[in-house]
Amino acid sequence: MKKRKIGDIILWIIIILFFINTLVAYVSYRQVSDESNPSFYLKESKKSNVTTYNIGLYKIVIAEEEELKNVSLKLFFLD
Repeated sequence: MKKRKIGDIILWIIIILFFINTLVAYVSYRQVSDESNPSFYLKESKKSNVTTYNIGLYKIVIAEEEELKNVSLKLFFLD
């Protein structure tokens, strides 16, 4: 019975952390869409015209061209 309770607790912690990370990523995405920097990110990388902010399970990709700025929120394994 204790193993099931410990497993349930671990599962709920993982689910809660996933939702918190999703909320933080969405708020940061909205900040970047409104022309400011995200308030929280783990790593920033820049390659020519593409800036990427790593936010745990998600990443924000900003592709800037001449007059066009494309901002997208992606999962960490998508490119």
